[in-house]
Amino acid sequence: MPSQSELNGVIAEILEVPQDSFDDASDLEELGWDSLSSMTFISIADERYRSRIDVDRLATAETPADLHELFG
Repeated sequence: MPSQSELNGVIAEILEVPQDSFDDASDLEELGWDSLSSMTFISIADERYRSRIDVDRLATAETPADLHELFG
């Protein structure tokens, strides 16, 4: 399971934004998170962390902290 900081790095990578441009409570939609971002996130979670992400729970994630909870 990645740390929140490590996961924020993944989010920054997916969104192509600096990691310091958001925090754990930032609104993903406002950051530009979309369905392609979600698909990329699922792929990275599987490849890097060997984690299966519940798509229904992912659809309700609103913040980076919510994404981190998907690993727990």
